[in-house]
Amino acid sequence: MGLFGGQLKIPTVYFPIRAMAVIGSYVGNLNELSELLELAKSGKLSLAPVTRRPLQDANDALMDLKDGKVIGRVVLTP
Repeated sequence: MGLFGGQLKIPTVYFPIRAMAVIGSYVGNLNELSELLELAKSGKLSLAPVTRRPLQDANDALMDLKDGKVIGRVVLTP
C-alpha cells in the first residue's frame, strides 16, 4: 500500500493489448507516513474489521463491495 517503496516491472506492450491501466491515489507525504507508523506502533489505531466469507461467495462479496455494503475488509477463504 502506498507510494513508499517497491516497484512494478511489466512490459508496456501489455497495457494496450490487455486494455490495462494503472490507477492510484496519493494521500499524505513522508512525514505523515512517519506519524502514522508511530501511531500504529503505539497501539492507538483500531484495526479495520475483517469478515471472512467462503470462496464460493466471491461474487456476492464483490457485489456487496460495489454496493458499499462492506465495512473494513472481506477475506475469501477456501
